[in-house]
Amino acid sequence: MKFSFPCSAAALCFVAQAAVAQSQSGAASPVMLLPGSRSLDAKHLTAQTQSMRVMVRPGTGDTTEREWSVMTRSDRMIDAPAGQIAHTFAYAPPRAVRDSLVVQRDRLAPVFEWLDLGASQVTLRFEGNRVLGTVQRGDSTQQVERNFSHDIFAFNQLESLVRSLDYKPGLSLVVPLFSEQDLKLEYDTLSVVAREDARGRAAWRVRFADAVVVTEYLVDSETRKVLAQETRQRASGTRFRYEVVAGQ
Repeated sequence: MKFSFPCSAAALCFVAQAAVAQSQSGAASPVMLLPGSRSLDAKHLTAQTQSMRVMVRPGTGDTTEREWSVMTRSDRMIDAPAGQIAHTFAYAPPRAVRDSLVVQRDRLAPVFEWLDLGASQVTLRFEGNRVLGTVQRGDSTQQVERNFSHDIFAFNQLESLVRSLDYKPGLSLVVPLFSEQDLKLEYDTLSVVAREDARGRAAWRVRFADAVVVTEYLVDSETRKVLAQETRQRASGTRFRYEVVAGQ
């Protein structure tokens, strides 16, 4: 569902600094979340479609929101090969962002992804700790091959990871996310903030942080659907607020 905001390798430094700060405070360092982790529960990931209106507010002090786009995401089961699920999202014109990502449902391990950014198209194949693919820009084709010391997730899996966490207040995890735009691995953080009431519905607030943005999700504790989301860009202060389209 999420637009893959540009992120840099500075995310590794960000996580390292967080770990040092926690060590100095006496708190345990966050555990790394990997595909197949016991901290993930994907049984709620079933076929669904959801549209969210995206409102933007600049970080200049102006409190006026304007509609930026409408984003539609969907999950569907794949029959052959069995055990896979397809996550897709698209932003309505004038935005030109579409993504299709196939993952192993039981482990949430990424398998294949196609990302259309308008001016470029990214095709990736994931093989545990290895990423292969191409980036097409007009007549130019860039080959991609990256190898890491451990298995990874795709950045655009973030929303499904948020929905699949073992919700425990105070839980904090380092998540290795491969950025489809930067073609680099980030080490970002996911934290379960608290359980709260969302207009009469029990929900969990989950925070994502990397070197570029901080995003908070409000997730229905029963259905695991995202009820609301807000992303703040660290440098500019610009905020993107996602609200469920009425009637869904």
